[in-house]
Amino acid sequence: EIPRVTGVQTCALPIWEGGFDMEKRERGSSGGGQQGFGAGEKFETRLLIPSKMGGAVIGKKGCNIQQLRSDYNAMIRIPDAPGPERIMSVTCEDFESCCQVVEAAIPFMYEQEEDDGSPKEIRVLVNQGIVGGIIGKGGAKIKEIRESSGANIKAYQSCAPQSTDRVIALRGPRESLVPALRMCLEVVMDNVDRVQRGIPYDPANFDAFYGDEYGGYGQGDMKGGRGGGRGGRDQSRSRSRDRSPPARAAVGSKSRSRSRS
Repeated sequence: EIPRVTGVQTCALPIWEGGFDMEKRERGSSGGGQQGFGAGEKFETRLLIPSKMGGAVIGKKGCNIQQLRSDYNAMIRIPDAPGPERIMSVTCEDFESCCQVVEAAIPFMYEQEEDDGSPKEIRVLVNQGIVGGIIGKGGAKIKEIRESSGANIKAYQSCAPQSTDRVIALRGPRESLVPALRMCLEVVMDNVDRVQRGIPYDPANFDAFYGDEYGGYGQGDMKGGRGGGRGGRDQSRSRSRDRSPPARAAVGSKSRSRSRS
């Protein structure tokens, strides 16, 4: 039986050699835990990705994710989720190996073996107690990361729903993303022991109308998500129904007034 990951994974490699079958068994699990080092001195980083992108990273019959696991001796999990976003959890011996996995996964994410030159984006989940270190005093650190990597960085102010995770969005040319990620994870590594264990974000708590505030894949990003944010569409329809009765009543009142005249 494959154990549920509740923190930084410290198990031996044979536990996750289940390949695509493991991905199917993990569906419905939020996955991931406290970012950084755990008791087994392994480092975990967690990305927030659209559901469609998650499927591309897994690949047909799990071929892509198996390749990444084998090439980098990494624990990589992308549990299924009911909404338009999923968590990609990468656990390696150190943060540099995590960066290498993410760099190798980006072509799978965008389904581009050759970079087309358009801006790319990755969104990293970071404990709220560490985000201040990434921003720095007076914004000095985030400015340094921007200037050194060439990537634009946005730290969302709100935590993801029902969690202590905040999203750090890195956007720019493909070659700028991993250097920016590396600098962010250096801050995580230096501060992980100084923060209390938090509540990791579970994509099952996705909120379409709150997405713009925490950096989720909300209404503007729903097209790419399997499951498509059903909650968001249902709320939209209910609001539409709430507005429509007054409009019909107004028409009816005009008709009655004309008939009396």
